[in-house]
Amino acid sequence: MMDKNERAEWLKKKLDALNMPAWGRVAEIAKATGASHPAANGWVHGKLPRDLNLAVKFCSHYRINMQEWVTGRASANDIEPSSYEKAFMLARDFEKQTGDLTNQQFLAVVDLLLTDGSGGELAAANLGKMATIFNLSEHKQKVNGGTDDCNG
Repeated sequence: MMDKNERAEWLKKKLDALNMPAWGRVAEIAKATGASHPAANGWVHGKLPRDLNLAVKFCSHYRINMQEWVTGRASANDIEPSSYEKAFMLARDFEKQTGDLTNQQFLAVVDLLLTDGSGGELAAANLGKMATIFNLSEHKQKVNGGTDDCNG
């Protein structure tokens, strides 16, 4: 579950991705949804709406996944097909860097990519770092004749 600050940052990224200017954002949300300015201001700062009808209007107007807005995690049913395609491609890239993944490992990588809150970008960057670490570890083992300790 996201806290108020995390939710505010998450929503900022979503609205930024829609090219919604930061200046006047609260007024635009209030106008589009019929919410009061204080309510819209609260949403921008991480509060959740008390009026579910307004929440539905907001989510519909700005293409926001309500479950993700509340919890920080989208339901699998609400993930765009193109997001799955991107996640599968990034997971295959990770597999190419690290070697064959089991089915369970592959699914875990895809799940991480789908649910990281950045459209997979942050998870993909972190997976790239993990692949580098993994490959360095394998290289070290080969150089040290199969030993895994730091002293050779």
